[in-house]
Amino acid sequence: MYDKLRQISASYISTITVSGLKGRVFNHPSRKERGGRTIVFVYGIHGSLERFYGVIHYLARFGRVVAPDLPGFGGMPSFYSVGSRPSPDAYGDYLAEFIRQELPDGQLTLVGLSYGFVVITRMLARHPDLQSRADMAVSVMGLADGRDLAMSPVLRCACEALLGIARTPVLGRVLQYIITRRWLLRLMYTDRNPKVRSLPQSLRPEIIRFESYLWNCNDMRTYGACMHELFHLRQPTGPLIKTPAHHISTPHDHWLNIDSAERHIRALYGNLTSHTSTVMKHGGLAYDSEDEAKEIIPAGMVAAFEAQA
Repeated sequence: MYDKLRQISASYISTITVSGLKGRVFNHPSRKERGGRTIVFVYGIHGSLERFYGVIHYLARFGRVVAPDLPGFGGMPSFYSVGSRPSPDAYGDYLAEFIRQELPDGQLTLVGLSYGFVVITRMLARHPDLQSRADMAVSVMGLADGRDLAMSPVLRCACEALLGIARTPVLGRVLQYIITRRWLLRLMYTDRNPKVRSLPQSLRPEIIRFESYLWNCNDMRTYGACMHELFHLRQPTGPLIKTPAHHISTPHDHWLNIDSAERHIRALYGNLTSHTSTVMKHGGLAYDSEDEAKEIIPAGMVAAFEAQA
């Protein structure tokens, strides 16, 4: 799967340097005959540009799509490499600098998947001058508060302990080495795992191989820091974000309390429209075609994308 995604993505990907960090950007031209939006797509934790090829290709039905790597993810150097640390504020400032540098003019549609929407929200809150440039901000299974995570107290404590290990420079590297072993991933991705439960057995070896690649190209120390921040996330108080927002949730989300997530997002935006997707998992796994990706986007959101595009 990764080989296929890498091959079909290669012609769209180029290198960029933002905030002193060299990374990549996926620039997909619009598939509309005339016009269309400029869409900025921000993926979440444990991602890469190749993983979301199908999502990006699908969104290009509505306009040009630009998707940057995030520091510490997708193979990009981490904030630690420039003496900083990952946080929602740091990612929000990074995205603002990326937009000012690479997309200095024109209206933008912002689409964030899971943690990607946290980054978009923090950017708009910290850089209110960019609110007027965004015609809408779209949450795809996004959240706004650590209390939105649907986890039992026991699981949360266990995760916190592992995240404490992941955030250390040396033990984080050891943990990253261990978790990329395919024998361990086969134990993790069984029928009990909601990410693969609906997949046929024949596809699971490819998924495990792809997950091994993702755990290799995403910095474990950054992953640990971002997840820790997410567990304790509380949005700072301030004026409502003026950019109209859309929130896509799924009743099958194994990560989020959907009512809590919508309530906390609504508290941050002055104008929120909610949509329900029929997709069976939080954000999906890897999308190598738009047929897989379009399951995420419900009809009401499609109509919003098509309006004035």
